[in-house]
Amino acid sequence: MTTPITLLTGFLGSGKTTLMNRLLSAPHERRIGVLVNDFGAINIDARLIVGVEGATVQLANGCICCTIRSDLLAAIESLLNGPEPPEALLIEASGISDPAEIIQTIAHSGLRARTHVDGILTMIDAEGFDRLRGRSRVLAEQQVRTADLVILNKADLVDETTLQNLEAWTRRQVPQARVLRAVQADVPLALVWGMASEQGWQRSLHDHDHDDHAQRFQTWQWHSDSPLDLAAFQRFLDDLPTNVYRLKGLAYVRDLPDAALVVQVAGRRASLSQGQLWDDNHPPGTQLVLIGEGALDVLTLRTRLEACLADNIAPTEFRQWWDGLRQWWRGRRTPES
Repeated sequence: MTTPITLLTGFLGSGKTTLMNRLLSAPHERRIGVLVNDFGAINIDARLIVGVEGATVQLANGCICCTIRSDLLAAIESLLNGPEPPEALLIEASGISDPAEIIQTIAHSGLRARTHVDGILTMIDAEGFDRLRGRSRVLAEQQVRTADLVILNKADLVDETTLQNLEAWTRRQVPQARVLRAVQADVPLALVWGMASEQGWQRSLHDHDHDDHAQRFQTWQWHSDSPLDLAAFQRFLDDLPTNVYRLKGLAYVRDLPDAALVVQVAGRRASLSQGQLWDDNHPPGTQLVLIGEGALDVLTLRTRLEACLADNIAPTEFRQWWDGLRQWWRGRRTPES
C-alpha cells in the first residue's frame, strides 16, 4: 500500500493556516505526517506538543509536523523512513507556489512507488479573490484549476450573489471539482483526508457536532457480498453527483476476485489500487462510505450501484470466452502446481 498525500494550496490569505490549526488541534486516531513551510505560524497549544527534534514536531494526536526547509522530497522521505511512518501525508503548499509543479516533482522522484496523491484541496478567499490582479491572479487561478476540492473560505464576508458568481466561475474552470463554502476554514476533517475506516469517517463528523456540520453533511454506506463489474463501477465513479465530496472503501470486483480493490475518491480525483487478499477474517464484499453536502439521493445512488453488480450485467462474448478459459485452466491445475 502506498501512502496517500493530500496537498493543501491556495493564495496568500486564503485561510490555509486557519485550516491547519483546526486539523492539528483535532483528535483523530491516525498517524498523519504534516509538512508546512513555517510551523511557527501554526498556533498549536503547547500542551499538544509531546516532542521536538530538529525541524520535526510530534503532537499528542498522532500528527508529525515537519517544516519544509529547502527540499520537499527530503522532508517526505525523512517522515516515511522514520520509526513510525505516517499513514497519510498532508502538505501545505506556499501561497505563491504552483501545486502542479509540486505534484510533478513527487511523481518524477523515487517516492512515486511509495506515495500517491489522494487529493488537491484549494482554498479561495471569497472576499479578496476578485481583487487579485496580474501575476497574482494568474497564479491563484492556476491553483484553482488543479483542485479536486475547492473551499470558498470567508463566505460570511460577502453576499450571496458574490458567492454564486464565484461558484459559477470555479465550476467553469474545473467542472468536475467539488465546491464548498466555509467560514474560518471550518470543514469536516473527512473532506481533507480519507479516514482509515468507516468509523473514522463517523468520528470525524461527530467531532463537529458543536456546529452545523451534522445538518450540512450526510454520510451514506453501501454494502454488498456480490461482485461488481469493474467497468460499470468505474463509470459510476466518473459520474458521481457533484455534492459528493468523498468516497472511500473496499470493492469486491469480478475482474479481481482474489483481492480487495481499494477505492478512494477526493473531489474529482478517483484512484483504484489492489489491497489485501480476501481470507476467512476478511471475506469478499464491497463496503463503501460516501460523504456529501446536503441531502444525498440515496435511492438513485443505491440503484446505480446495484446496476454495477456483475450478476446484473450480461457478459460480453469476450468475457464469456475469458471466464471459460480461466475455469478450464483452474480445472487442469493440480494441488502441487
